[in-house]
Amino acid sequence: TPLMPTPWEPDYEKFKAVYDQVRPPYLNLTGYTESFLNRDIFQMIQYGKKGGSFIKIDSNASVMDQEVCRKIVDSGLDAISISVDGSDADAYARIRVGGKLDVVLSNLQCLLRMKTEKQAPIKVHAAIVVQRANIRDLPEIIKMLDPLGMDSINPTPIVEYDIPEYEPLLLKHALNRNCNSRKQ
Repeated sequence: TPLMPTPWEPDYEKFKAVYDQVRPPYLNLTGYTESFLNRDIFQMIQYGKKGGSFIKIDSNASVMDQEVCRKIVDSGLDAISISVDGSDADAYARIRVGGKLDVVLSNLQCLLRMKTEKQAPIKVHAAIVVQRANIRDLPEIIKMLDPLGMDSINPTPIVEYDIPEYEPLLLKHALNRNCNSRKQ
């Protein structure tokens, strides 16, 4: 199994202690690394579900073998968002350094197949982080993902703060946010 401890992620006991204090209605169990590398992630999902939380995870799907896909579907997880930022292996590897698009797509297909077989209610979304490196590939990424049968495909633009043309836009956004917060 690809699950291993990660020192910067909470273990199950720490998670329970924090969860019991907050009891969040919505919980995104996404951390500094791939969530499914945390050996306690499925216990955390089950504990949060017992506490009544809607639980979502963002993943790059790189470690989702058949066993992990089965556990995801059986865990009660409400939603998972899979990052797919390239339309071919080279483009994907440039953005997700070291990533392998064929592995991600195979793992995603495994998850979707198990979801269908078990008629699981989990929502499976694709997330495309739209940036300079892949904006021209966006139609191809969508064409590649659409036939897989996900619940949604969500392109999300990022703002690259070091681009001079964006500075007026960022300033306007900051001013609008500041003015709106004062009105409340």
